Amino acid sequence: GHVMIVMNKPVQSMHAFLIRVADSARTGHSHDTRRHSGIGMGTLLLKADPVSGQPYAYAWKEGGFWEDNVSFAMGRPA
Repeated sequence: GHVMIVMNKPVQSMHAFLIRVADSARTGHSHDTRRHSGIGMGTLLLKADPVSGQPYAYAWKEGGFWEDNVSFAMGRPA
């Protein structure tokens, strides 16, 4: 699995949400702060069901391949 922290409110684009995240990864996302692997912040894309809001696919970066064979778990501070 992969853990990331959402840093800003998601921005809706044409068919997805742009999500600014902080994480540690081998490769960066779009508009990433890291030059190589490691800890950084970047933007990934997320598709969600318009009725339930449940995410069902993501792309690691803009123009990237959509991965839809995934499970999502999300939480927010209480």
